[in-house]
Amino acid sequence: MRHRVGHMGLRSAAKDDRSRTMVPIKHAALPELLTALKAALVRRDRAETSRIVAVLLDRRAPLGEQWRAISQLMQVSGELTLALRAIDAFIASAANKPAALYSKVVLLTQAQRLQDAHDLLASLPENVPEPGGRAYVLGNTAVTLGRIEEGRAYLLKALEHRPGWGPAWLSLASAINLDGPVGDQLLAEAAIAERQGPSDLARYHYALGKLHADRGDPAAAFAAYSRGAALLKAETPYSRAGDAANATAAMTGWPEGFFDRAGDGRTIATSRPIFVTGLPRSGTTLVEQIIASHSAVLDGGELNFVQHLAVAAGGVSGDAVTQYCASGGTLDDLGALYLHLLDERFGPEGRVVDKTIDVSRFMGVIAAALPDAPLIWMRRDPLDCAWSCFRTFFI
Repeated sequence: MRHRVGHMGLRSAAKDDRSRTMVPIKHAALPELLTALKAALVRRDRAETSRIVAVLLDRRAPLGEQWRAISQLMQVSGELTLALRAIDAFIASAANKPAALYSKVVLLTQAQRLQDAHDLLASLPENVPEPGGRAYVLGNTAVTLGRIEEGRAYLLKALEHRPGWGPAWLSLASAINLDGPVGDQLLAEAAIAERQGPSDLARYHYALGKLHADRGDPAAAFAAYSRGAALLKAETPYSRAGDAANATAAMTGWPEGFFDRAGDGRTIATSRPIFVTGLPRSGTTLVEQIIASHSAVLDGGELNFVQHLAVAAGGVSGDAVTQYCASGGTLDDLGALYLHLLDERFGPEGRVVDKTIDVSRFMGVIAAALPDAPLIWMRRDPLDCAWSCFRTFFI
């Protein structure tokens, strides 16, 4: 299988399409299965893709390196069970070499299984992937798990191997107050930092801004954040027209009474997710932490699962959802997809807070597919939001 796996979404085939496109794969030969998988990928047919990948795994197909690409595809699509099985197949094909095992560390990190990722990486040789990168990943996982001092030590170790490295400095700045010897080290590595590429250099300048803020120098902080933002702007240009078009689509095609009618004939409970959203830096993380302090609620973070519903429906507009239903899909299908992705990540028990930031662009899809899910919209003074966004590294 030689296709290039990208971050394409997989849509759920509408019911009348599914019966036409599914192939009899139970006894198909390996070349036929791979051809069918490529065709399912081209159609962005989530169900058929997952079905064929499961069959390939059950047969222990000798795909070697390709298992890693399949694992990444499944992870991007939210199919974590298949992603983990595929990465284990890749590791087995590579005779459990440490470099292959590190691929599983990456997958576990992407899936927010941070303790598992941390433990696996800690068991690997210190040169995997390389000393600085190893310490950086261990530092980030430790910090996210709440072990700040352990994470601090690892991140400083990463900087011993790679002085001035922007990602390590940004992680440190996010975890600790820099006013002290660590901040002096950050300043001392400025000349080395300037030799990095623009993306890593931007991260260094955001860390530098945090240092100046910690030391009570707002003018120097503003200058550092400005430099970091300028570097990022050159790397990731913003399309005002594209953003406006997306917002318009999200508000289009939802006539009066649409959601009342959408509730007719629903057969699944959709109250498990709790959406907490609003403008970036409006307080969503604090509210998420408060809600997740309840023993029956899980801290989901920015899940971005709703984008899979939009891909399945063919867009974020009411017109797209209407067309999806006219083609044989149902709103229960969309709701079930989101709930399935929750099960894949968190298991079947407990409610889950989803604080995906751009939920406003999916409001109609959420209301149609998950009508019982509560949504909390956070509001904060716009100037406070703007300043907090300005000093935050989002990418």
